[in-house]
Amino acid sequence: MPKDSAGNSSSADWKDLRIHDNTRFPPVHISELLVAGKPYSFDPASSTRLELSYRENFLGFSIAVLDYVNPKRNRQAYRLEGVDPFWMYVDGPQQINYSGLPPGSYVLRVKGANSDGYWNEAGVSLPVVISPPWWETLYFRLGIFALVVVALLVLHKIRVKNLLERERLKSKISAELHDEIGSGLTRIALLTDIVQQATHKVGQGSNGVSSIQDKMAHFEDVLSRIGRSARELHDAMSDVVWSINPKNDTMESFVQRATKYMNEVCEARGIELSLYVAAEIRRLEAEPEMLHNILLVTKESMANVVRHSQCTKASVEIRRNRGTIDLTIADNGNGFDSAAATQGNGLRNMKRRIELLRGNMSIQTVVGGGTVVAFSVPTERAGFEIRSVPKSLSRQKR
Repeated sequence: MPKDSAGNSSSADWKDLRIHDNTRFPPVHISELLVAGKPYSFDPASSTRLELSYRENFLGFSIAVLDYVNPKRNRQAYRLEGVDPFWMYVDGPQQINYSGLPPGSYVLRVKGANSDGYWNEAGVSLPVVISPPWWETLYFRLGIFALVVVALLVLHKIRVKNLLERERLKSKISAELHDEIGSGLTRIALLTDIVQQATHKVGQGSNGVSSIQDKMAHFEDVLSRIGRSARELHDAMSDVVWSINPKNDTMESFVQRATKYMNEVCEARGIELSLYVAAEIRRLEAEPEMLHNILLVTKESMANVVRHSQCTKASVEIRRNRGTIDLTIADNGNGFDSAAATQGNGLRNMKRRIELLRGNMSIQTVVGGGTVVAFSVPTERAGFEIRSVPKSLSRQKR
């Protein structure tokens, strides 16, 4: 113990020799930073945050407490906000790792204490941002949401359009049945009444054999007209049923049905028929009403050729040009006066059906020089659609 000049101890000197705690807050640094297992150069003084991609979500670091009085007794603590709910305390330097961090924003905080337990609470803070992959970004999700909304709206619009088209087709078929079947049945009923009345008169007696023969000839004529009307009704019903059958939504089906009809009527009258159909025509599909109208126009045109032209040869061509389907029916018959023929119901109905398809129709005829009937239907506005028909399916439909 220190003494004075008289040999006595000094209390002031004793106080100076007491051991004091190290109250100085130690500096704390991130001594090493690893990103995806590789050293990452980072200067906290010049960088405000650490920006990583979603592939760099493996983070490692070491903490350095810069107090050298008794380094072995220094303590460290860390916390990754967004992952750790509390501070994590460690003794001595060691490497700390976080793996598989999901995309998001974090704050890495570190602090340290000297050997006397005085903590530098301010420590070091390092914001860390891990960007998500492009398919998890907000813009992508908003884009997907917008696409889903647009798709739902389009599907709803298509559904409403299909429902309206279905109702329109039902109304169209109803009108067709009313006009074709109603008028045909009325005609058959009238002819039947004529037969009944004539039969009643024959039953009451006749004035001679010639009168009976005349009435029998009249019966035969009326019965023939009844049979013809019944066959026309059957054909009309068959065409309507064919047009609404989903299996017949291709030009391949139209070509088969039209070809069958044309071959039958031309063979019955001894007319030589030449038919050409472009190969790409068979790969087209269209709406039922459209195919129905084209079929009726084709049959009406061929019926006029067979009934009125007195031709020996006829030709039919079906081609596809840019944006249109073109059909031409020509014969070497007597021709007709086009001005007078336009007054008939047949040609008016044909033109009306072509106009419904937004197409064009033309007739070139010379008395004694044959007739050419041509009409074209736009594929884009009329509802045609190109599609590839597998060969197996094409053979099956044939």
